[in-house]
Amino acid sequence: MIRSKSDIDGTLIKGVDPNNDISAAKHRLVEGVYDLEEREIGFQQVILGKRLAEKLKVQLHDRVLMYALGGTSLSLSQTRIMQFEISGIYETGMADYDGSVVYINLRNAQRLCQIGNTVSGFDILVSNIDSVPHSHNKFRNSLDILIMQEQCFSSTEIFLRGSISKEYL
Repeated sequence: MIRSKSDIDGTLIKGVDPNNDISAAKHRLVEGVYDLEEREIGFQQVILGKRLAEKLKVQLHDRVLMYALGGTSLSLSQTRIMQFEISGIYETGMADYDGSVVYINLRNAQRLCQIGNTVSGFDILVSNIDSVPHSHNKFRNSLDILIMQEQCFSSTEIFLRGSISKEYL
């Protein structure tokens, strides 16, 4: 969940390792800077879709609160809250994506979601739709993944989203 001074909404948090960033928003920034480096002091940075920013009535440099339930528990008593400053706003042209996906530094996402040094999913971008079956098989065979779903979001970018359904400790 993400909360501004005027509204609250559900989000999909994407934790990004700035050194290995292939996110869809990186090249679709319409305002601000794409900076997800972890901060030792000051506020951590978040990048929002334009539609979500409009829903929350926020702009660059505004602060938002992000909420996540603790680890694998669904207990409200373990809710974690972190404050972020909006450093960038992206627009992909996909309304649902722009209205729900937020990008933060991977380590901040792991702290917020209390999942240690693990991830709960990953995205793979391919530039040619014909390579999706090959990529799907390649990653399915190389990783211990129980579920691999193909999801196409637009004609110019194809995403393979791997959903890891097994806990890694």
